[in-house]
Amino acid sequence: HCVIFTLALCLFAAATAAARENAESYIRPIDIRNLVGVKERLIVIMRTHTTRTHFRCQSAKRVKSLGKGRYVYNLVARNGTYTYSPYTLSNVTVKLEKIQRYKETYMSTYKVGGTRVTHKLLKIGRRGQCYVIYVDKSDGHRGYT
Repeated sequence: HCVIFTLALCLFAAATAAARENAESYIRPIDIRNLVGVKERLIVIMRTHTTRTHFRCQSAKRVKSLGKGRYVYNLVARNGTYTYSPYTLSNVTVKLEKIQRYKETYMSTYKVGGTRVTHKLLKIGRRGQCYVIYVDKSDGHRGYT
């Protein structure tokens, strides 16, 4: 079982996301700076991208601000499908960048190995505890978290 954290990333639009692979072009993104203030660990409840990987129970936590729209996030994932599988931890530097089509709306980017990962915030739940994020990776994987 995954460790339970106080704040969860939820995918509550799974049916819509699966029906429209390019739904991100129909939905105006929300400024991802809304997530920077979250102090709790964010966990991935469900995802439609990179589903053939052996990494499970993924989460992220902001650990430091570097200034100028740059932050260090700690990423954690269980490396295997068993409850006793080991967890991997890594820190990445996340950079906030303006989305070209929307002048004052930001997305986040970071690199893992040689892969550039972009996150666009598409939906915030009513209580501000669930988020739908569109993930676009330079290796061709894309989908919702």
